[in-house]
Amino acid sequence: MIRKSYIFILALAMTGCAGSENNFTPQQTSSSLGSTTPAASADPATPPVAAPTPAPTTYQNPVVLPPPRASNAPNLKVCGSSTNLAGIDVSSYDPNTNWSQVSHANAKFAFIKATEGVTLGNRYFASDWQNSKMAGVVRGAYHFFHPNDDPIQQADFYLNTIGDFATSDMPAMFDWETTDNISTAQQISVALKWLRYVEKKTGKIPVLYTDTSFWNGLGNPQGFERYPLFIAHYGVDCPSVPPPWSNWTIWQRGIGPFSGVQATNADLDVFNGLLAD
Repeated sequence: MIRKSYIFILALAMTGCAGSENNFTPQQTSSSLGSTTPAASADPATPPVAAPTPAPTTYQNPVVLPPPRASNAPNLKVCGSSTNLAGIDVSSYDPNTNWSQVSHANAKFAFIKATEGVTLGNRYFASDWQNSKMAGVVRGAYHFFHPNDDPIQQADFYLNTIGDFATSDMPAMFDWETTDNISTAQQISVALKWLRYVEKKTGKIPVLYTDTSFWNGLGNPQGFERYPLFIAHYGVDCPSVPPPWSNWTIWQRGIGPFSGVQATNADLDVFNGLLAD
């Protein structure tokens, strides 16, 4: 995504990670990718009832988010443990992806560009969306956001392109890496409109993709901490997390060749999460 104009539990039995040599095993801290808007607390007078065990492809959000960090707080270098998963993201710059090879190379998830603005679609999206699922890769779709376009029109364009989300699909991903030369206040307003609208329509809390320097340039705005962070930070052992977040959910760690991706390089991602059978 940076090279081209992104806190859940993957409920799958998986092992291993992939990277530029298809054997990358990064470090991380545990977290989860939020799937639905939290339910209200139970009546304290009522004895607690154990929640049913989720279906193997259902996402959960069992983690209480920490309070947001102040906008003037420093960036945090956040590493993780060996339970990370490897994945990729692709767009129209990546034609004819062989998803069976991607899966065999140990990519456990993938984000596929669906739309940009209000008119630009990825001509490979439909085939990638279908074939990635058939290959056993947990799929997600992202929208490249333009702050100067109407946010609801952008959201509807994105949702209509995807159709219905399957239970096994990852939440929507909101790719925010351009200002379109409008004020920061305007950008924040329209971004929140997109995020809240898509959450309401899908029942899943979207993931927010950005990079540290871009977010710092916006002044580290508040109000986005509920959206799991997909942080782009290349060439480092551990990414820097800007306020208001205290942790990352997915890290785009760089670009490199990946089996099944026909382009010279793919975007290489790491999921900072837990596995459940």
